Amino acid sequence: MSTPTTTSTSLLDRVSVADGREIPDAATGEIIGRTVEQSVDDLDEMVERAAAAQPAWAARSMAERGELLHAAAERIEAHADELAALVSREQGKPLNDARARGARIVTGGEPATELGPLFFQATIIADVKDGDPIVDEEQFGPALPIIKYTDLDDAIRSANRLEAALGASVWSDDATAAREVALRLEAGTVWINKHGGIHPLVPFGGIKGSGYGLEFGIEGLKSVSVPVVITSR
Repeated sequence: MSTPTTTSTSLLDRVSVADGREIPDAATGEIIGRTVEQSVDDLDEMVERAAAAQPAWAARSMAERGELLHAAAERIEAHADELAALVSREQGKPLNDARARGARIVTGGEPATELGPLFFQATIIADVKDGDPIVDEEQFGPALPIIKYTDLDDAIRSANRLEAALGASVWSDDATAAREVALRLEAGTVWINKHGGIHPLVPFGGIKGSGYGLEFGIEGLKSVSVPVVITSR
């Protein structure tokens, strides 16, 4: 017997079906909706329909496309709070996977309900290893996996094997050694003894699987600009 749905949002109500696959809250296990099961044939049909619609979209003027895209953005903005709630609920999935793999929660590990429905406790996780999703994938939440190391070269190789390469940080009381490690890390930005600080005059961007291009600073302005060359005689 399936677990009864206990809560949902209006967005979920619109897409949920009574006999669909259960959608659990990743942090609590609570069932928040049910989704239609799609087959490979269904996916192929969706791709074919998207391809068939492309010529009509390409035939529209830039102004018409802009109008439609702005209308879509307005619809998304109108449901921003509901979308934020759904995305926030998804953040418990990597942590629950880590627990199932035998990870040890040093601190945190539960929703911070006293702060509201969209918050999770700052969490430290031990007894994890390379290859675990909590290590290899970006959690987009306040969860930090800790892996012990004895050889610095091995630790750097472990960090650089990942496709996530937006930012990294090095922590040490030896500033010279920290800078040497920072120069060996494959990331768009490497902080030393801090993490996540961004300045609008300093370029910021990822490499590898974290995208390309830059924002902020002169380099960021150049990345979204096209030079125009005018010559005369």
